[in-house]
Amino acid sequence: MAIDVIMPALGMAQDTGRLVSWLMSIGDAVNEADILMEVETDKTTMEVPAGANGFISEFLAKPGDDVPVGNVIAIITSNKEDIKGVGSATDEYEQTVNNGGNVSSNLEIEISKSETMLPDLSIKNNSKVNQNNLNLSEEPKAIGKILASPKLKMFANDAGYDLSLLQKNGIEEPYNVSDIEALKHLTKINNKNGAHPYVPVKSQIQAKVPALPIDDFTDRISIELGDDISPKSLWLSFISSSFLDVFDITNFKVNINNELGIFTDAYENPHSSRLANQLPLDEFENPDLIIHNLTRTYVSNLNINFVSIPELCIHRAQNTYELSFVFNDMKFDNEDALIFIDKLSQKIANPLLGLI
Repeated sequence: MAIDVIMPALGMAQDTGRLVSWLMSIGDAVNEADILMEVETDKTTMEVPAGANGFISEFLAKPGDDVPVGNVIAIITSNKEDIKGVGSATDEYEQTVNNGGNVSSNLEIEISKSETMLPDLSIKNNSKVNQNNLNLSEEPKAIGKILASPKLKMFANDAGYDLSLLQKNGIEEPYNVSDIEALKHLTKINNKNGAHPYVPVKSQIQAKVPALPIDDFTDRISIELGDDISPKSLWLSFISSSFLDVFDITNFKVNINNELGIFTDAYENPHSSRLANQLPLDEFENPDLIIHNLTRTYVSNLNINFVSIPELCIHRAQNTYELSFVFNDMKFDNEDALIFIDKLSQKIANPLLGLI
């Protein structure tokens, strides 16, 4: 029996998805929970499970394709004997090349994936990383959007590696964790040649929101529900829900610092608990966000931990709250950061809507 694998809908307004990479090969045994592919939408890149048990029989889309939601992109069969081309893929490739013909699209996907998974790091003319063609001496320049898995992006971000080195040196996209060694190798050569290592670009988005709506709302629910409701609980709920609306994070972990940059408390998924039941935790080593509470000081912005962790400063200035979101370009793109701040500002300006 053949089972169709379709392009999934990963967002409410999603019409198409871009196939970033296949994480398994034709002929592989697969369980429904096994990660089969990576799909990119307008907002994020996600790992998608197979959704069925059996054997991978056929791929109907290749990495880089934009596929309408619901279209069939792969076939899973319950019997290994039904797999197309099993046992003849290498022979078919060699025969086609020797005859000067074209290799089938499915076979090209497999060959490309094999090269990516096992990069040849030796310095020779036919290596994947060819020293004769290295482009490492130039300053980092503007390039197209890089197709890479979230895991690789996180690794590169934390280690300070420049993913564009893979692109500049002709290594085929999309990139995933199997390209780490090639990235390390290129970075090492890059530094030896005296080129400047890539430094993430610091970006900042600011917003000013009227203070009266959320202040009045907090006072009202404190009277109606008791003193267990604090303004911080409401703010944390709005920040957490806005963050998760935009960014691909399962468990939202946040550290809170005071006006001196000193840690005070931490929370995990505060949006998922009742406002009166948000229990503070010990400081997270790698939070998703650091909040600087500057509401009781003249300081309007504080950015002292910037490496890979985004920071949100909240400052009270007369009748407005000033929000400042600081992030780097390897962690988030400007569009998503802008959407996050806009969503948060709307909830602060209309608290009742924020709780719905």
